[in-house]
Amino acid sequence: MTAPTPPADQIEFPAHKSPLAIFFVVVPTLTIVTIAAAVIQHEMPLYLIALLLLVGGGCIMLAKAAVESLGDVTIDLTGEELVVKRLVGSASYSWSNIESVKTLRPDPTFADIRGEEGTIGIGLFMRNPDKKKEREADAPPDVLIVTRSAEEADKVAKACERISNARRKAMGGGDQRRGGIGSGKPAKAFRKPAVAA
Repeated sequence: MTAPTPPADQIEFPAHKSPLAIFFVVVPTLTIVTIAAAVIQHEMPLYLIALLLLVGGGCIMLAKAAVESLGDVTIDLTGEELVVKRLVGSASYSWSNIESVKTLRPDPTFADIRGEEGTIGIGLFMRNPDKKKEREADAPPDVLIVTRSAEEADKVAKACERISNARRKAMGGGDQRRGGIGSGKPAKAFRKPAVAA
């Protein structure tokens, strides 16, 4: 009988109700409904239907991106990976694939207003074996986990520290085992008396 898996360390960020994100959910949704009604109720040339469907597809992608910034963000720290759960779907990132975790000043997103001072976020910088050139110091993160306003900067900084510690713990276990096996001096000291005997 296997022992139950201990619960993951969890970080929660409550829903961030951004007026900008709400706007970009409502307007594209109304546009999609209008396009569907127009296509169903009226006969149109094929090229016009294709253009409307293209616009509708863009609205769906825009609304999905805005919805993701509205709900709660839950971050699970397990022994093997980092799991980010959002209102729409979730994503997991193996610790071995994460190069570093940093707090940063993110580019504007649906969760904040352009030009807002003090916005802070947590970014993941992923390992890429195909890129041999070093990453630039001001390079954007590969994954932006969460962004918050200046009022929550302390919470974001503490969350980033917890994620970094969890990554070090997950990656450090293997290094310690290799270090213990690789120490040659005690082995030589142990063999000498055996040879002398």
